[in-house]
Amino acid sequence: MKEYQLLIVEDMLDQVNLLLAWLNESSIQIKCHIASSMKDAIDIMSHVEMDAILLDLGLLDSEGFDTLRGIRHVAPDTPIVVITGTVNEKELIHEVDAGNITDYVIKPPNEVRLVIAVTVALLSSIEIKTVETCTRTGTINYVHKDLQTLQTLRSLVEPLIEVK
Repeated sequence: MKEYQLLIVEDMLDQVNLLLAWLNESSIQIKCHIASSMKDAIDIMSHVEMDAILLDLGLLDSEGFDTLRGIRHVAPDTPIVVITGTVNEKELIHEVDAGNITDYVIKPPNEVRLVIAVTVALLSSIEIKTVETCTRTGTINYVHKDLQTLQTLRSLVEPLIEVK
């Protein structure tokens, strides 16, 4: 199975360690890249194409939706899951509805909720890349392989959803 690239943008080390522990327990192979600031996140994304981003909106060098806009500017099509304890949930729902984020998790995070949100973001990434490949090449050669990957990921998520 493919190893997915996930950028975790979080400035609190205890939160990073908790998130890493939970994601490492999942069945999905995820390589986590860690950034503690907006500057670090942009630097990492200039070297590695991310499949998804887990983004805290409260960083030392950026705050609130300015953080989201800054990341979205660098990664316009990458699925983003916001993890925050400082933003109004109605605003987050608006961002999901507007297509600016894939999902959100309120701090303190629930393990199952977080793993599901990241998995769904990875599924979105696969779907986006499949459409881009088909559009670019004018063929559907890659669709079968990507659909198999989607089915595998969905089979991993379904048991988690049943727990919820």
